[in-house]
Amino acid sequence: MGIKKVQPDIMYKARTSWTPSLTSTGTAPSGWAGDSAASVWQRSGDLVIVRGKINHTANASQGTGTWKTSLPVRPKCLTDYQVAGDWYYHDNGLAAFGHMVLNVDSYNSSVAWFGTIMYGNSTWKFLGPGSITNDYSDAGSLNYWLFYEANF
Repeated sequence: MGIKKVQPDIMYKARTSWTPSLTSTGTAPSGWAGDSAASVWQRSGDLVIVRGKINHTANASQGTGTWKTSLPVRPKCLTDYQVAGDWYYHDNGLAAFGHMVLNVDSYNSSVAWFGTIMYGNSTWKFLGPGSITNDYSDAGSLNYWLFYEANF
C-alpha cells in the first residue's frame, strides 16, 4: 500500500463570488441587496466556508417575520438548530450581532437563519423586524460568515 496523491483542486477550491438575498418568513424586506463583490464562498472537501454581505439603502423596509439568507450550497443539516457562524449589523449609529443558525429548513431550502441565544433559558430567538431597534433611516449592512458541511 503506497501513498495516494490527492489533487489539490479536490481538497481546496478557489473562492467563488455569489449574491446573497435577504428573505423572511413573513412580508419580504425591501431596499436590501446582496453585495456580490464582498460575498464569497469556498469549498474544502465537504466543508463550505461562506462570507456574505447584504446592504440596505436609507429608509429600507424591514418586512415582517424572521430573517433568513440564501446559501450558495445546500447544507447537510438534518437536526435541530446548529450554530454555524456569526453575523453583525451596522449603520451610522447602531451595531448588533448574533449567530447564524442552520436547521432542517436550511437543508430543505438552502437558507440560514439570523439568530441570537436568549440568555438564562437557552432558547433561540430569531432576528427579524423589531429585533434590531432601528428606523433604518441610514444606509447599513448585514455581514456574516458560516462554516458548514455541504450536501454534495
